[in-house]
Amino acid sequence: MTPAAAKPALVAASAFAARAWFYCMSIILGSLPLVVLGAAGAGLASRLGSARARGTGALALALCLPGCDCTLAGAGGLLARLPPARAGVVLVLGALCNPMALGVTYAVLGPRACLGRLLCGGACAALTAFAWRSAACVPAAVCRHNANLWEDCALHMQQALLSVGASAVVAGIILAEGGHGVRLESAGAALLAGALLSPCSASDPLLARAFFHSLPHQMVFIVAAQCLDVRRYAMLRSCFGGRLALRAFAMAAASCLLAYAV
Repeated sequence: MTPAAAKPALVAASAFAARAWFYCMSIILGSLPLVVLGAAGAGLASRLGSARARGTGALALALCLPGCDCTLAGAGGLLARLPPARAGVVLVLGALCNPMALGVTYAVLGPRACLGRLLCGGACAALTAFAWRSAACVPAAVCRHNANLWEDCALHMQQALLSVGASAVVAGIILAEGGHGVRLESAGAALLAGALLSPCSASDPLLARAFFHSLPHQMVFIVAAQCLDVRRYAMLRSCFGGRLALRAFAMAAASCLLAYAV
């Protein structure tokens, strides 16, 4: 191939790479403040003396501070120190049913979608707790307790950035390809789009409305985006191990079926 013939392909590839990089970095930078807050909160909560106090701190981080699932990425290491069934409930409710996500869902998709999100979140949390009820503790290397607070926070940050970065790369490539302008109408497409785009729980109602007309498909997209996505799998595998991650994904898939039925 001559340089003249290769030039258009190189220009197109460069433009695609630039778009993908822009989307990827915008996702990472947008989630970074919440990830840092979650990691810092997890580092502080891990200094609490009793397991009950650490559990209360993890629940507050997941459900209230700051009300977005990006916080969970930074707090995964803390949640790994809880009993697995309890950690699974906190992870699901923090992602699907945090106050910010419910408020945006109500405003964008209406009360039926908000109620459906609550029902699907409760069902997925119960299924995950059931699947994790007899699980052994996660590896000690994941749950290590550092003597230094800054080292503890850095460990939470490292785990969080790995999971957020993985989902940002996948989503950046899809959006650069033009996925943001597509209108879809199938449950399979909703599940796949949610899993690959892995949006923040405060933005998934907006994307659901942009991609899908019907409420069942919107609900499948939302559940998949928070419980069956690239970011969630990377975080679960890093903090809880591959076996528990696969169990959680199986329960999330069942919850997607419930979301479609609701």
